[in-house]
Amino acid sequence: MTGRPPRSAQHSAAPAPRSPTRCSVALRLAGRMLRFPAYCAAALRAALDGAPHPVADLPLDDDEDRLVPARRLLTEGLVVPAPSGLP
Repeated sequence: MTGRPPRSAQHSAAPAPRSPTRCSVALRLAGRMLRFPAYCAAALRAALDGAPHPVADLPLDDDEDRLVPARRLLTEGLVVPAPSGLP
């Protein structure tokens, strides 16, 4: 999957700053906000950095943990499947 660059200054797909007391991480989008558990922050940064990443390489503990944010990012249109043959 490949992260899409923001469409405008109001559309920021970067995770909100980290806080030691934060239980979740939020992605601010035009008109809405997506929340993920705080442990997904590193995986979200990786998925949204614009480079192709196999879901299996996202820095989470197991495949199920990797699939949940990947599917949600795909559903929301924040990432797209990479063409086959790319790492």
